[in-house]
Amino acid sequence: PEAQFGASKAAREAGKVALALEFAVAGLAARTDPSQEELRIAAEAHFSAYLERKQAETPTQQVFDATDGLLLRLAELAPTDPWAFGQIANLYQWEGRLDGACEALASALELDLDNEPLHSRFVVLKTQVEGPEGVLAFYESLCARKPQAALPQWFAAQALFDTNVGNVASDATTAEKLARAEGHYTKCRELKPDYASACQGYEVMCRAGIGWAKFHAGDLDGAERAFRSMEDVFPGGMEWQLEGRLKSGVMGLQYVADKALRESADRGGVFEVSALARAARIYAVLHAYRPGDADFANNCGFFHRDWGVGCIFKAREYRAMAAGSSDPAVRELDLALAAQELARAAKILATCRDAYLVAAQLAPQDVRVVNDAALILVYHFPSRADEAERLLLQCVANGAAQKDAGTLPAQALDTLIEAWGDAHQNLGMIELMHRHNPAKAREWFEKTLAIGPLPRVPREWVQQVALPLCDAVAAGKPLDLELLDPRIELLE
Repeated sequence: PEAQFGASKAAREAGKVALALEFAVAGLAARTDPSQEELRIAAEAHFSAYLERKQAETPTQQVFDATDGLLLRLAELAPTDPWAFGQIANLYQWEGRLDGACEALASALELDLDNEPLHSRFVVLKTQVEGPEGVLAFYESLCARKPQAALPQWFAAQALFDTNVGNVASDATTAEKLARAEGHYTKCRELKPDYASACQGYEVMCRAGIGWAKFHAGDLDGAERAFRSMEDVFPGGMEWQLEGRLKSGVMGLQYVADKALRESADRGGVFEVSALARAARIYAVLHAYRPGDADFANNCGFFHRDWGVGCIFKAREYRAMAAGSSDPAVRELDLALAAQELARAAKILATCRDAYLVAAQLAPQDVRVVNDAALILVYHFPSRADEAERLLLQCVANGAAQKDAGTLPAQALDTLIEAWGDAHQNLGMIELMHRHNPAKAREWFEKTLAIGPLPRVPREWVQQVALPLCDAVAAGKPLDLELLDPRIELLE
């Protein structure tokens, strides 16, 4: 029998399939208890014969049954060797019996958990037989039974990620499923450090997916936490995205700020302080994250300005309540609350100022951005009036050059002219508020009126408030800053 099995192996390696089968059959007939090696030789000879007949489209049932029987005997004889199960899977796949092939591959995987190609093949077959849900169920069960094996963690994570990343806008359970996926990725790299880079790439996108799922579910706090936590996976994580499938955390934070503002706005477009605070906080994070981005710096300044002015108004409410109270204890409390709100406003508006000035440095040709930076200095930081004047004169010069260049489309030109007019107006504010020169202030205000752009921006405030106050100051009356513009509060 030894010679017959040896001859079978040699014939098969020489491509003589029929002769290999003949020697294998003879060897099996002569050996009542073949060894593991002899069974494998016989199984290989039968499998080769099966494939030859399958490809020739001749009857295969008899040789299929014989091959299957030999492989099963081999699996029983060597239960820790995955080779037999892999060959059974091959045999069943050729026969089109994918469920049987899956069962055999599952048995092989139990014996060879680190075989990545075997896992990949199993996933393809299992998906064909039971869909992604079947793949997930198998791997989560395998993870529970083999918690120290890395690759089952990877493939469980992949199944969860691939089946849920496209559902962030439509399935309320997506966030929980992506959190489970992240847990599997983390466990995988802990068990198999050479998978760390691949796992972390998916972990950061799991957090992005969680953020978007929570955003679409209306959980803005949870969305903000998830997007910001992407940076905890590795530096730069918030920038990561899946093109066409999942936007970045940077974009997600902007969506959170925008949605919070839209949901809080009343019919007059006035935002709640809490929404302004959220937007300010988010853009402070984004400004720090991309310090060279003029838009983020500008938005950080913008939302801190509105938030800070809201605190100023609140402080005035407390002061008014104190003035109207006859109870000394209540009056003292209201004044303390007013001082607290004003201190908060000072801190917020300092952040606003610094962000706006960075934006002005990054976008020196943008008349709107530079004007807004100067306005904060004019309205709140009188010691920096000269700096504000330099910025505003820069706006006046740049605005004049840009409007006369003839290169801007109509809408952009209209927007530019409005910002250019605002710069003239704020130069008037410097003269009236800080230089106490109502005549010079009037000159700037009148230029503002002429600029407009009319009729869209009639500059009614200039006509109804600024110019009459110029006349009043010229007549020797004190300037009422709150009457000039309620947003003004000198913080130094």
